[in-house]
Amino acid sequence: PIEGFYYTAVTEDIVLIYFNNGMHLIFEKSERWFRLSHLQWANNFTIGLNYNHIVQGQSHLSDVVIKHGEDEIAHLHAQWNLQNKIGQLILLNNETDAEVLATYEYDQFGDLVTATTQDAHQYTYQYHKHLLTQYSDLTGRLLHLEWDGEGADARAYHEYAEGGNDESTLQWDENIRLTYVANAHGDETWYYYDYEGYNYRIV
Repeated sequence: PIEGFYYTAVTEDIVLIYFNNGMHLIFEKSERWFRLSHLQWANNFTIGLNYNHIVQGQSHLSDVVIKHGEDEIAHLHAQWNLQNKIGQLILLNNETDAEVLATYEYDQFGDLVTATTQDAHQYTYQYHKHLLTQYSDLTGRLLHLEWDGEGADARAYHEYAEGGNDESTLQWDENIRLTYVANAHGDETWYYYDYEGYNYRIV
């Protein structure tokens, strides 16, 4: 087909999407919706997603297993915290050897405030009414975001780093699906989008 993939309902609870390049995705029905459970490529690499963490009767992502054929390449386990959010990502090398890859901390509102890597480097985040207003990269440099509102439909229109460099300002055309992005020097790039929201032209 023109779209480059085939869609079929294997059973009432299993949906298969097969792409022309040989990749296929399997979605399995959970409590209320279908969710991705398996990815496979033509070279026989696979990713399996397990949902064994149960919260209030609903299952959530617990493990990601990467294989080549029958050989397990990596097994990532998501450790959930008391806020029912992922608190750690753990690499399980075998039944007894575990390595923490990342640790996540949240505020009382459930917003992510720190993400720490296995090398003890840290990203930090600040919010206003759940909208991200400041974050840091691994060098500790702060970047700031300004929004055109405070609700769920607010859009970030201005991002800048400390000292005013790496600045971007966004404006949206009122008549067509076009976004203007200006850098710190005032140079503009125009992004055109189709009716489905896909970018098809950059000027």
